[in-house]
Amino acid sequence: MYEQEKAFVQAFVRREIRPRYSSLSKRNQRLKLISDINRWDFLDPRYAEKLPPEEESMDAWFAVLERFGAPDECYLISEQEDIDKCAMSLRDGLSECYKNYYHATVVICIPGKLALVHNEEVTCICARRGQETVPGTVSGGAVTPRSWGRRRRPCPGA
Repeated sequence: MYEQEKAFVQAFVRREIRPRYSSLSKRNQRLKLISDINRWDFLDPRYAEKLPPEEESMDAWFAVLERFGAPDECYLISEQEDIDKCAMSLRDGLSECYKNYYHATVVICIPGKLALVHNEEVTCICARRGQETVPGTVSGGAVTPRSWGRRRRPCPGA
């Protein structure tokens, strides 16, 4: 399982269903997660907030994530296979998510701390702060993403 995906599951998925995703390297468990992105109720409601309809644009998503301290790079989990497991700039990731509007996608900004979850019914921000969060890397007082891993695959437009 990729480190950032594991951090997302640990931080934002309801505790009672986390075991379903214990090994996302197995195709069937990964498909369960991707399928569940289409449902709002797999997220822990303490850390997920639905965005209002007026914030259903790529620019609005970017502004909200920026306010939460999102870095320039993100990682995607998506039904859209050509962007699934891709690391890219945040603007490109949000653009891919928005143009593939009817495909469920998670944009992980800070593993275990900040993500955007989008499906055709709802978009929400998942954010955790404080000591209950999955540890991140702190550099000069700013939270930065952990390494995106050794396996980077070319993504659309790359």
